[in-house]
Amino acid sequence: MKRRPKPVPVDLQQFDSAGPYQQNRLLLEWLSDDISRKDLFNATDKRGGVLEFPSLARDEEPPQLPRLAPDTGFRDAYLVTGAGAVDEVLRNPGSFSNSPYGAIGSGSFMLALDPAGARADRRLLQGEAARRVFACDPGDDQHPGEVGLLADHAFKAVLPTALARSDFDLAALAEEAALRFCSALFGYAAGDFPLLSDALPKGYQALNHQILGRHFMADPLVLPTADAALGRVLARTAELIDAYQLNRKDWPEDLEPRGGDLPWVEPVLKRLANDPGELTGEERALLAVGSLVGTVGNVQASVCIAIDGLLNGPAGDLQAAIKSAHGDGRVLWAQLAAALRDNPPVAFVPRRALAASQLGGVPIPADAQCIVAVGGATRHARDGPITAIFGEYPGHGGHPDHGVHACLGRILAEPLVRRICVGVLRLPSLAQVLDLVDGLPRRLEKQWGFRCLRQPLRHRRDLRITQQSLNVVMRIKTPTSANAEALRAVIRFGAPRIEAVLRESRHVHFAWFQFIDNDTRLVLHTVFDGDFNAYLQHFALVVGDVFDRLFRYIEGAPPLPVSDFPNEFVATIRAFHQPPAADFFFSAYPQAESASIRRWTEAQP
Repeated sequence: MKRRPKPVPVDLQQFDSAGPYQQNRLLLEWLSDDISRKDLFNATDKRGGVLEFPSLARDEEPPQLPRLAPDTGFRDAYLVTGAGAVDEVLRNPGSFSNSPYGAIGSGSFMLALDPAGARADRRLLQGEAARRVFACDPGDDQHPGEVGLLADHAFKAVLPTALARSDFDLAALAEEAALRFCSALFGYAAGDFPLLSDALPKGYQALNHQILGRHFMADPLVLPTADAALGRVLARTAELIDAYQLNRKDWPEDLEPRGGDLPWVEPVLKRLANDPGELTGEERALLAVGSLVGTVGNVQASVCIAIDGLLNGPAGDLQAAIKSAHGDGRVLWAQLAAALRDNPPVAFVPRRALAASQLGGVPIPADAQCIVAVGGATRHARDGPITAIFGEYPGHGGHPDHGVHACLGRILAEPLVRRICVGVLRLPSLAQVLDLVDGLPRRLEKQWGFRCLRQPLRHRRDLRITQQSLNVVMRIKTPTSANAEALRAVIRFGAPRIEAVLRESRHVHFAWFQFIDNDTRLVLHTVFDGDFNAYLQHFALVVGDVFDRLFRYIEGAPPLPVSDFPNEFVATIRAFHQPPAADFFFSAYPQAESASIRRWTEAQP
């Protein structure tokens, strides 16, 4: 594992004196680190809240801005970080275009259409439809509405696999919960989940690339890959909208729209199908898919950033959050929102200047590309609503999208973010995984400073479910037929000894051997309580002679006798172990240890 680099100190004088390539690299490093990014915003405030920098992003066709001289491949772009400058850009859609979003998909979804542009009427229609179809009842902590119940359903659905081990990835957990939530809320079929889980993260990656990544690196595959995946979702979405309009009944079982298992959910696609607005079928599908991409990505980022902030903030804040997670959810949301003010998941938005202007006293030429750092404004917002975490910030209420963003954020994303955070904070002994190199806690891993990739955490799995399985798959030496027979004899002869040791250990629930693949492999299955290594060390010491005879016929056996090489025995068994598919392991009595069950049964008359 690579040692984590230290943040590069922010020095704008060093930046000014560097060449274009060095400036580009410096800015990327500063933006990619949470501490450096705050320092950068503070330093840029002294320059009017705007920083001119060399960008690798291609200009839109037409027009073309001149390259920097001498010809380096870079063009001037502008990072807007000051609260006043951010407010000016976002309050003036007639001066700053949304067109950078147009490279994603068809470019006709709501986010890519300018509120004051040639297709403003289509954007307005999509916005009005969004306000209608997302008018769900979020309820409250005591009486959760439709969305709150669905958020609870989605979070619980990920637990069997996401928390199957003590170590888990919060980024993966949050993303899957958001995918399940959106799949059910919108009314997709169970068979659509692989399609959504493939396409929506790719769409969010393309969104992040178009917002920020393209200014610092060339990736010719990210947009076409996302377009192809989102195109398949768009086609399926349009099909489902038609099906809801026609009340179709002849679907294959795995492609039938959801509804039967969640009768209290009125699917968004059904609402879109029956919406009286003037949107075309394609526009309705585009509205749904665009909302899906943003919701899944923003929920995942919000959860990761908020939990990371609590884990790495003052210890008292974490303990207070854990206490709130078991009590008043409103107090917890205030704590989560405070972490998200400084580091909002919607960290940047792209804009293109439609005319020459000035921001913070810095001249901005027509057609210049701008990166608007929303976090530069929210860091000053200590009070007031925290709608910024879903794409707004205090003072942004005059924007034409205010109602749409508020709807998607407050009604859809916020209840799910809260539910995931509550569930995670309730996990026993929640902690960060330590880095194997420097022994420090591993932090949230992000790309470009805001796309969440991984967040390694751990919890006391044994306090949630005491049992775990061991499935040791061993290849039999050739000649396999003769050796398989010899193994059967060893197992038959050793069965009484193995059973006595298992019974005496009092931490094994079940155990059995199985021959598979035409008797070419032997599998040992057990279900046991406690630590994996301790369990195997126990058997190496007390029943090692039986394994000595078994391993004579197994390829890749450890050094023998097993009792003299217990660590090598454990390493070999670990290498041969095959975890359950998708880490799914069901227990009807997750808190019951074998010893407790034995004591209860032995006490019966």
